[in-house]
Amino acid sequence: MANLNIMIGLPGSGKTTYAKKYLINENHCNKDGKIKLSALQLFMQECAGEDFDSYGITGREMRENGMAFVLTRVAFDIYSEINLGDTVEVLTAHDHIEGVSLVREYVITSQKGYCCRATTIWILLNLNTRRILRPAALEHYPPTLNLF
Repeated sequence: MANLNIMIGLPGSGKTTYAKKYLINENHCNKDGKIKLSALQLFMQECAGEDFDSYGITGREMRENGMAFVLTRVAFDIYSEINLGDTVEVLTAHDHIEGVSLVREYVITSQKGYCCRATTIWILLNLNTRRILRPAALEHYPPTLNLF
């Protein structure tokens, strides 16, 4: 899978978004050549993980400290089809915190233009006790940035 990672800084904000490009292949598509939602979710999860990695919050370190992010909700607004052979760019940023939930936004574009936007809501879980942790339990935390 061809991909390209980029960090996009917003002038004067000190905040960044994370973007990555993907070439859509047969593994990402259904029998009609249209992208599966599971493929989009995989791209989104990968981008979110790499974004957190860039702030020093790696999955490995979290597991060593008995923590993990757990997806609780996802919502998609799909505006145009993504098909076999398309190249998509997934742009993401941590949006805000709502109590114990961390909200992340995504914008997905292709060479055809704006395709999709999505929102995911995550919680931080203590893997040993199975209790929900407050986001403040993280040593480093990325800045918030409203994409929408």
